[in-house]
Amino acid sequence: MAKIDNEVSEKLSHNHPLFLNSNDNSESILISLQLRGPENYSVWSRAMRIAILGQNKLGFIDTTCKRGNYGPNLVDLWERCNVIVLSWIMNCVSPELLNGIIYSSNVSAVWNDLKERLNLIVAPVPGRDCEKLREFVVFMEILKLLQFLMGLNESYEQARSQLLMMIPSPSVNKAYSIIMERESQREITHTSVPIENLDVTAFVSARGGFHQKPRKIFNIICDYCNYKGHTRENCFKLNGYLADFKHKKKGSTFPTTNFAGNTGGARTNTGLLMHTTGSQDLFFSS
Repeated sequence: MAKIDNEVSEKLSHNHPLFLNSNDNSESILISLQLRGPENYSVWSRAMRIAILGQNKLGFIDTTCKRGNYGPNLVDLWERCNVIVLSWIMNCVSPELLNGIIYSSNVSAVWNDLKERLNLIVAPVPGRDCEKLREFVVFMEILKLLQFLMGLNESYEQARSQLLMMIPSPSVNKAYSIIMERESQREITHTSVPIENLDVTAFVSARGGFHQKPRKIFNIICDYCNYKGHTRENCFKLNGYLADFKHKKKGSTFPTTNFAGNTGGARTNTGLLMHTTGSQDLFFSS
């Protein structure tokens, strides 16, 4: 004969199955998944068992915590725990299924009734039902995949079409992994800086690279030498030629001087005076 537990309720430890804390009430919703029918009973029952076990009340649905196991001091507390666990189940089922369990008083009877009505997957008979069971499992995997893909927003339309055309169909976990990989690539693309936006000229100038000569503009005429392509401010005949100017006639020499308006500079090892104008470094003979 089983031992009757008749401990005083005030002395129950927190590990006792009848112990109730402040969060154990009839309004609690243990899981966000709602039982709709046979299509999601397997997942729902597994999630509910885990949640109820976390509350230390699993004995109320697997009949290990029976009313007859407790004496007069704990019977009322057992009744209270029973209806609280029953309310947890009622809070996680659809309104259509709620009508069939709301008048029940024993939570273990409600749990077993839901299992009998909604758990339609039975053990296969060897050699006869194995093939049908495999087909059903494949069908359920495809159904889960479709539910996952249909829940994506319009920005994943291309990825969704590609996943639907894959043969064989990927699992939900594989599809989720592919979607996350696409999302990571999209974030990298959006945060990268296009190469055409980089100021290469400024970068090379800052690093002491090549010195770009002024571009000629042929729609202007110098009012000093009457040649096209420059103005009086840049006229070599007026301001002097650069030290590295290439003359058309061999042996010809021209005086070199600073451009007007440029003052100061630094003397180099070759005896040339270096002046900086804007982003260009110009060398002139001293």
